[in-house]
Amino acid sequence: MQRIPCFSPSHLEAACKVLADTTNGLKGDEIGYILADMHIPDQDQGMTKWNRLFNALAIVQNKHQVGNHLIMFINRAMSPVRYADGTLWKSHQRKTRILRTRSIQILRRLKIRMPPKQPREPNDRSEAEDLSL
Repeated sequence: MQRIPCFSPSHLEAACKVLADTTNGLKGDEIGYILADMHIPDQDQGMTKWNRLFNALAIVQNKHQVGNHLIMFINRAMSPVRYADGTLWKSHQRKTRILRTRSIQILRRLKIRMPPKQPREPNDRSEAEDLSL
């Protein structure tokens, strides 16, 4: 993976506020799961979601002197594989669309491109029907 320059605190904060938005963002346990999956310590669990995410990503960004961890977090947050069982598929599609749009707006200002959407095959017939609606 190419090295991405560190994000400024204001850009990192803006991205974290989008990702942890109360209405359309990730839930607290989703943030904790993704951080744990990335082996990033989640030390501020009593704080607001965006502050907790900001602190975790800022610490790892400062330690490694790259901005790659934010991009990795965004990619994992939007990964359809997280919803492979199909139970939350419709909710995930809506959330992913909103997160992707807002994340792209922030990252465009930094001239960083998000990877293209990866089409995914439905798991079963009911999911295929849901996707066709």
